[in-house]
Amino acid sequence: MSIIIFELLTICINYFVHTNIKLPVRAEKIMRSMFVTPNMHRIHHSAYEFHTNSNYSIIFPYWDYLWNTYTPVDAVDQKNMAVGLLDCQDKKHLNIFWLLVLPFIPKKQESSNS
Repeated sequence: MSIIIFELLTICINYFVHTNIKLPVRAEKIMRSMFVTPNMHRIHHSAYEFHTNSNYSIIFPYWDYLWNTYTPVDAVDQKNMAVGLLDCQDKKHLNIFWLLVLPFIPKKQESSNS
C-alpha cells in the first residue's frame, strides 16, 4: 500500500511541476526553498543545453543544489525561452509519428572549429 501511495504522490507532484501555472512571487520563493516549483523545473525543458542540463529535481530541489545543477529561476527569461530540442522547432516535427520516431534518430554532432 505504501508503494501505491508513493507512486500516486509522485505522479501528482510530477504533473504539478510540469504545469504552466504562475505562482505569486512570494509563494514561489517560499515554496522553492522546500519543493520544486513549475517555474524552477521549466528551465530544464529549455532548448539550450546549458539550461537543459540543470534543474533536474522533481520533488525536492536539494539534489540540484548538492550536485551543482541548479540554475536560478531569475537567471532565465522564461517568457521568451525556447523549449524543446533546437533541431525540432519546425512545424513538421509536431506530429505523433515524428515524436515516436525521434528517440531512434541519431543526434547530429556539433562540429568544433578548433
